[in-house]
Amino acid sequence: MKYPDDFIDNVIQGDCLEVMKQIPDNSIDLIFTDPPYNISKKNKIFRDYRSGKNGNISMDFGEWDYNFQIEPFLIESKRVLRDDGSIIVWTSEQLFGRYRKC
Repeated sequence: MKYPDDFIDNVIQGDCLEVMKQIPDNSIDLIFTDPPYNISKKNKIFRDYRSGKNGNISMDFGEWDYNFQIEPFLIESKRVLRDDGSIIVWTSEQLFGRYRKC
């Protein structure tokens, strides 16, 4: 992948940490992301009382929602963001504090 042509007006699919390693320091205006929420629980079932039905809701969303490492992602994000750049992260309530701490 070459810079900048491959990054301008393109959607790049891949492991974000691997792709971000190819991006020069202080070169990105905005990172907008919806990473895994780390809220899955194996074999955890919640009753769905809101719908008026007696169905169950599984809290296991799959392997992709387990053990997402926030710190390496934020370290790399800070490196590629311009000084006046922004990061917008959709995340779970449970992880909000960890994002703010980094």
